[in-house]
Amino acid sequence: MPKTDLPKLPLSHPYKIGISTDLYFPPIDALYHSLTGVGETHPSENLPDYIEIFRGRTVDMKKTREETIPKRIPLTYHGDALWYTQTNFREQPATRQEIIRANAHMDALESEWMIHECAHKSFGGRTFGTYLPPLFSRESAHQIRENTLWLMEQMEGRQLIVEIPPFPFFLAGSMHPGEFFHSILKETSIGLGLDIGHLITMLEALGIKPQPEAITSWINHYLPIEHVMEIHMGGLSLFKNSEITLHQDDHTAPIPQLLWESLEAVCRYCPMKNLKGLAIEVDNKEIATILPEFQKFYRLIQDSAIPLESLSLSNRERQAITPLNLYSLDPDALELEYQDLSAYLSRQTSNTSQFIQGFPNIYRDSIYPYEIWSFGGEIEAIFPDTMNVIRFFLKDPQQSFVEYFHQDLLSEIFPFDFLVVKVLKFQEWIGKLASEGIFPVDVQDIAIQTSRREGRRALDDQALINGDELA
Repeated sequence: MPKTDLPKLPLSHPYKIGISTDLYFPPIDALYHSLTGVGETHPSENLPDYIEIFRGRTVDMKKTREETIPKRIPLTYHGDALWYTQTNFREQPATRQEIIRANAHMDALESEWMIHECAHKSFGGRTFGTYLPPLFSRESAHQIRENTLWLMEQMEGRQLIVEIPPFPFFLAGSMHPGEFFHSILKETSIGLGLDIGHLITMLEALGIKPQPEAITSWINHYLPIEHVMEIHMGGLSLFKNSEITLHQDDHTAPIPQLLWESLEAVCRYCPMKNLKGLAIEVDNKEIATILPEFQKFYRLIQDSAIPLESLSLSNRERQAITPLNLYSLDPDALELEYQDLSAYLSRQTSNTSQFIQGFPNIYRDSIYPYEIWSFGGEIEAIFPDTMNVIRFFLKDPQQSFVEYFHQDLLSEIFPFDFLVVKVLKFQEWIGKLASEGIFPVDVQDIAIQTSRREGRRALDDQALINGDELA
């Protein structure tokens, strides 16, 4: 898009340009050293003004703040596993543990905010591999509003930023997304995170072609932009079949031209008076790709908006909040709606009572089976010896396991971590196959014991990264 296509609108507050990343993939020390040119012939032209760190282990957060990233660069926090979209969020024991963990992480990083997806990976008694958006209804918006206000009270004076989630080709619920976020944020000091790639996936689910002009028009007309405190931009990949091509949130993928043009348009055309920062998300991406993309990101923002000035990342002054009792909330009814939706998305039923826009069958037929078999840990890689046994006696192990995975609802105390769920459900499935006589008697115990041994090893490896002494 030519720079003259859209006027430049001044912002009332300067902001920072940063990187949002994982501690482990890529390794945070290797990423920072590459950005600063340590061991490189040509150091980076620009360094990030701040670095946002995704949920990991507290000890690693402390090491990053104390030893890896100099104090002059602020660190902020990207939370996870606090599913405030859910009706039982405040009552779940896991919620209390995750709040303790999140506060410990923010203490370690010296972060003054937490951004967290307005999404969930576990709902209606089922768990999923990637973020799924909430149900877009008045009752759901009211529940999220109450939960986020309560959550921010638990955050020891820090700012909560609710991020627009990615949309896996569909949107469930009849409430307009703009009205939905207005209902959550109205008369609160809760911030909004605008992920441009996520917004593109949402517009496609709504049947809107995501061109830069359409994106900025939608933001200015429908989004509560006075609440936007951070902008994210990560990679997008394409999903293609014989009928349609759609964008899919994918941080491993290169940033497409559509995203670059959309970022420029947002910087030039969407005045956001409370914007604190813009971050390029680089988790799970190769450093060789990250470096040039970050430089382009940095220069584009500098060229497209007002010059950066000194900015403190401290919270803005909060006003006293009285939650609006706009709707009579029936948590049991909302939970039943989520159970109905989760059964439909997990292919336990062929229909749902929920109004759905977009292309839910793409998720049901393509994304959902992939998540269970491959996402967050390949079944073939976790259980190689067990799979060698199964193949002798089962024609299509993948289809059998996918069908079994969500036949029974998970209890509230079942672990959130998707890999843990996969391991435990796989071991259950092996026991079920043995009880049905799929294996000869002399093989049954071998299959069960092998799956236990391999599963234990996978969980031990997972604990090294995702375990936490404070969790």
